[in-house]
Amino acid sequence: MTLSPKARESLLGLVRRSLAESAARLSAISKTSWDVPSLEVSTGSAEEGLSLPAGKDGGSHYGVYFIIPGGVFLVLYPQESGAAVAHAFMSGLGSEAKALPDLEPSALGEVSNILINTVSSAIGDACGMLVFLSAPEVRKGDRTELSHSAFDRLVVREDPSVVVGRAEMASPDLPGRCSVFFALNSAMAGQLAGALEG
Repeated sequence: MTLSPKARESLLGLVRRSLAESAARLSAISKTSWDVPSLEVSTGSAEEGLSLPAGKDGGSHYGVYFIIPGGVFLVLYPQESGAAVAHAFMSGLGSEAKALPDLEPSALGEVSNILINTVSSAIGDACGMLVFLSAPEVRKGDRTELSHSAFDRLVVREDPSVVVGRAEMASPDLPGRCSVFFALNSAMAGQLAGALEG
């Protein structure tokens, strides 16, 4: 699976706009500013794409997973950042936060849903199809374990190649940050690339 320069730039623009919209919604709820300092898209095998290096974030992370037909999304929060993001989100909700069981994981699931919903909808719109996003699944563990678990959720058939997107999001007000990853299998990526080329 390869992306032409035009399709790659179009996909980067689509994801950048979607995450900017998500950041604006999250900022309005949490009363904190959010930005997207880095974003990249690459192609390769599913295992290579979702096997994340340990990076500078050791220790425990929250991972929030979402599935669409032909794709998987993962939002990773270092534990301290996850707690800060959840607190800011729940503070913004006020009394509504009391309805969330297991407050911290549930809050991160809702925050991640805000982040990912715009991206998945934009991908569906580009392909001319309705994309149903699964409910968030929240787990705790280290980065490598969580990323391998994301790979297990991706349906890869004959062609193991994927398109992978990676973005960093940060709020200097908290401070808090998260990493957003998505992988599309060759069938979904090919459909999206064809639409973006048109």
